Amino acid sequence: DFVRTIRHAGQHLLHVINDVLDMAKITSGKLEMEAVSFNLCDSMGEAIRPLATQAQEKGLHFAGTPLRTTCAYPWVLGDPHRLNQILINLVANAIKFTAPGGRIIVIGEQLAETATDLTVRFTVEDTGIGIAPDKQEMIFEGFTQAYSDTTRRFGGTGLGLSISRALVEQLGGQLTLSSAVGVGSTFGFTLTLPKADAPHHAMLPTDAYDTGALHGRRLLVVEDNEINRTVARLLFEGWGAVVEEAEDGLAGVHRVRDAPLPYDVVLMDIQLPGLNGLDATAAIRALPDPARANLPIIALTANAFRADRDRYLAAGMNACLAKPFEEEEVYQTLVEMLPGPVATAPAYDLTRLRALARGREEFVLKIIRSFLRNIPESLTQLRAAVAASNWDEAAKITHHIKPSLESVGVHHVDESVRQLETAAVADYARLPVAAAQLVAQVQRVLTELPRELPSE
Repeated sequence: DFVRTIRHAGQHLLHVINDVLDMAKITSGKLEMEAVSFNLCDSMGEAIRPLATQAQEKGLHFAGTPLRTTCAYPWVLGDPHRLNQILINLVANAIKFTAPGGRIIVIGEQLAETATDLTVRFTVEDTGIGIAPDKQEMIFEGFTQAYSDTTRRFGGTGLGLSISRALVEQLGGQLTLSSAVGVGSTFGFTLTLPKADAPHHAMLPTDAYDTGALHGRRLLVVEDNEINRTVARLLFEGWGAVVEEAEDGLAGVHRVRDAPLPYDVVLMDIQLPGLNGLDATAAIRALPDPARANLPIIALTANAFRADRDRYLAAGMNACLAKPFEEEEVYQTLVEMLPGPVATAPAYDLTRLRALARGREEFVLKIIRSFLRNIPESLTQLRAAVAASNWDEAAKITHHIKPSLESVGVHHVDESVRQLETAAVADYARLPVAAAQLVAQVQRVLTELPRELPSE
């Protein structure tokens, strides 16, 4: 306890000294800003990842909308250290002044792009104590906090926001605040930065790093280390994936077994408490539902030796990533494991049907009603055939419903239909995935198509 107290006091003193030094440089006009090429998306991630863990430890709901979701080319010229400092100050403040059970949202978004510049906005929202209108300008003054007991209750020097505002202004922006007592606060700033060339090692072919390829994909991360789970979740959510987590092997097996729809990929740590990664993989491979038993599993391991990799692959895993791994390597491996593109277009398209109807709306409604009446039973039969690994029957059912799918313009599943129709000569390892995709998309049509019917 004494050592912990001394360490905490030392860290606090160092933080105070750094704040005072920064403030002294700012007031004397001697604060120098770097102008280096850096990746805005990476900079945002580096700033908030450690704080996400800190927020969760306090019992806060922490969510982020990474810049990469709206920014296709994130390389700019500027000072990444100072940008990180601003974000860290704002997020740390939000954590400090938000009670357990509260919410913090960090958003990065591209507002505009020209041939030479990027305009981006960063926002930090919280549901903390809030700031009264007559105190809002005061908090940006050095060594000042909104209320007299703030330092005693929450700690801090009263310099963070003053420094953040000065740094934002040095970068050519303006720090804004919207707040209400008992509701929370929103800090934001907008910057326009000159574009820069990406380092050669960071450049990937457009088709190899199209983050849209992971949009909507369902990933399960089985990892006992909370920090590793948080980093993975922020990274994958930044690519548009839907991420779920499990803290040990047994929980991972249960999630795979009980999920409403099969995951697209499972990322499995090897060293897990209780049921380790290899045993968990064996349990998943033994599940009765082929769509779940055969889903891709990627090993996450600190052992980079070839013998270990071979052992993991022999145990039923599909690929292996050595920790710490590079972002590009993770992305490429995930894309290689995915069975095919996720449908982001409308579930169906009635254009061809309406053209055939030549204005006879009753004909269109008759086809829709027939689809809604007959397809659910066929879908139930297909599920049963897949569960029994009866691929001949699955092929017959798929062939039977194919004209109905075409009649209402369901084209997102053409590849899945092709694989199932030709099951006799298909790659059996991919059939469960194709079936799962077909079932999911047809179920989506069954949910959305009734809106075409007149209200009764």
